[in-house]
Amino acid sequence: MAWTPAVVDTQGKFTAEYIVAGDLRGHLWRVDVTCKNRSDKPPCDWKKDSSLLFTATDASGKPQPITTRPAVGKHPENLNGFVVYFGTGKYLELTDISTAGATTQAFYGIWDKDVQGAFVQESDLVLQTFISTSTPLTVTDTNGQQRTARVTTDNPIDWKKQRGFRLDLSAPGERQVSDAVLRNGRIIFSTLIPNDQPCSFGGTSFVVALDVNGGKRLAAPFFDLNKDKLFDDQDKVTVSGQQLPLSALESSVGIVNTPALHASGTTDTFYTSGTTGSTAGEGVNPGHGAVGQPLSRRGGFVLGLLLLGFFSMACAQAPAQTPAQASQPLFSRVGVIGGLDLPAGSITVNDFRYQLSPNVRVYVYDRTIKDPQALRADTRLKDGRALRAGMHIGYSVEGEAGGKRGTLTEAWILLAGSRPELEKGVKSTGSPVTTGTDKAQPAR
Repeated sequence: MAWTPAVVDTQGKFTAEYIVAGDLRGHLWRVDVTCKNRSDKPPCDWKKDSSLLFTATDASGKPQPITTRPAVGKHPENLNGFVVYFGTGKYLELTDISTAGATTQAFYGIWDKDVQGAFVQESDLVLQTFISTSTPLTVTDTNGQQRTARVTTDNPIDWKKQRGFRLDLSAPGERQVSDAVLRNGRIIFSTLIPNDQPCSFGGTSFVVALDVNGGKRLAAPFFDLNKDKLFDDQDKVTVSGQQLPLSALESSVGIVNTPALHASGTTDTFYTSGTTGSTAGEGVNPGHGAVGQPLSRRGGFVLGLLLLGFFSMACAQAPAQTPAQASQPLFSRVGVIGGLDLPAGSITVNDFRYQLSPNVRVYVYDRTIKDPQALRADTRLKDGRALRAGMHIGYSVEGEAGGKRGTLTEAWILLAGSRPELEKGVKSTGSPVTTGTDKAQPAR
């Protein structure tokens, strides 16, 4: 059985080229939906265009199930192909709440070199580990709560000889069962450690951040432990006499899912909601720019397509769904505005500059708004209020082809506390549009 796949767009043309997904037997599959290597006419046979990229197993050869949607990004050193990031483990059955005799799970980065779909061997991977210490590493947060911390190795990777990395999860029964986040040269994910005791809130989690270039320890601190918005030695821990950045920090609210990102200038904030019934926000380092940029999009529309038998389907490259279609996620693309140049009519999102449509449509959502059609507003962005630097948005572009950047025609502004998908057919109960008052910063 295949789990939620990732749809890969290597050219940035908003067109599905490859589909990547894992299964309960630890298989990582890649399907070429371009049919570019086939002479037959549509419908082409995806069963013949599928490749087994990797099989995840523990040291004894026992399969490690993959139950999350992989994250897919550009190669961190801009080599050909793409890198698939995923963790292993499941939390589906009654037996999964026990840690007794549990298989060791892991997190992987697998390089599909030159987009050939060649199988990657375990011996092709560099191994990263959580560094063992005589006593558990702990830090005290600004609320006075003691939390366990972890530090990983920073073993270098030789991309001429190696095809990715592996990090074994160190706690008994620990697993990775929520989608990872690929952002600015880091792969960020949460793990789950179950506990079947009645007062344990089901267990706990760690939020982990690794360098995409070989899964090694980040060079600079990721967590802002003292919340001073500086990422310095005050945010490090001592390991064998060395001051090192944390690679993982225990959740303060029990088991958590995928962290939600809020970009706020010099720092990012990751929000998590946990099984204790509380939420938490962690100030984190925004990273070092567009390294290993995401190439994948949500692939729910092909859920269940793969692996036990591929269906024959049309070869035509269908563009990704738009927010207007109720069955798909609201945001077609997600990014952070780097700058606005209103006289020139342009906007910089994720380091790419787009021209603005003369009447760009702007939608603003908060948790009370449910009807997208009630929120349409036309603006020429004369004062830069509707879109402003540092804002987290989804956006739509028209006229993008042949390497030419298109025109930004619609933007969906995600306010704090909002949901990434909205229900349709329900009347809005909130204010239709909020434009804000901050003035735009100059484009970078």
